Amino acid sequence: MHPLAVQHLSALIEFRHWLDGSHLAEVLSLYEPYGEEEREAVIRRDAAFLPEPLASLTRYFVLGDKLAEEQLDSHLPAAIRETIACLGLDFARHRLIRHLDLWIFCERLTPAVDLYHGDDSSGLSRLMLPGRGRSLDLCAGVGAQGLLCARTAESVVAVEKQEKARLFFWLNAVVNGMHDRVEFRQGDFVDAVAGERFDHIVCNPPLLPVPRDRPLVPLVRPHHCFVSGAYFAPDQPAAEIKRL
Repeated sequence: MHPLAVQHLSALIEFRHWLDGSHLAEVLSLYEPYGEEEREAVIRRDAAFLPEPLASLTRYFVLGDKLAEEQLDSHLPAAIRETIACLGLDFARHRLIRHLDLWIFCERLTPAVDLYHGDDSSGLSRLMLPGRGRSLDLCAGVGAQGLLCARTAESVVAVEKQEKARLFFWLNAVVNGMHDRVEFRQGDFVDAVAGERFDHIVCNPPLLPVPRDRPLVPLVRPHHCFVSGAYFAPDQPAAEIKRL
């Protein structure tokens, strides 16, 4: 686990309990059918009609609006604010979303985004069968697919090339109560699990921009293997994954 997640494990578990009681989940679940481009605009429009403190919490965590100190003091417990500061979360750059009933912290969508969640993340998750046995999440990023697998799998190995994703992966694992069922490995695609076998594999590799009317379809679906990305040549990650 990331050292910061270990250091603040109890505080993150309290953060999870606070989030679950904040009613943010009920608000965000209403907007899951929207695409990323439209969702933020619709939430911003509707936030004006939400009661406090829900309106301010939505603006802060979801939309990245800066709140006055007195609003933060009023709406966020001191322990939660301290945890946010210690983890380096900055909601001008980061955001909180719901991903099929999971809490996911990630970066805001910009051309330079690294800690990514987008429409393809949601699309792949809706195509996947439930995780089973020993599951593998390749190109795991902040953990959206791997944590979804962890709901039903015995264990999940998540592989991600970017070291900076490690903290957000573990943050998301803890705030969803799944940190005891997942393992994060930094590595380049299948090299981190060479020679190992898995019962269920998912992969959401980095994608290139494509026309908006291009459908999201899985490249390969042998047994329990789901790969997002009609934007890759089929042999690109599929041949590597089939060896696992």
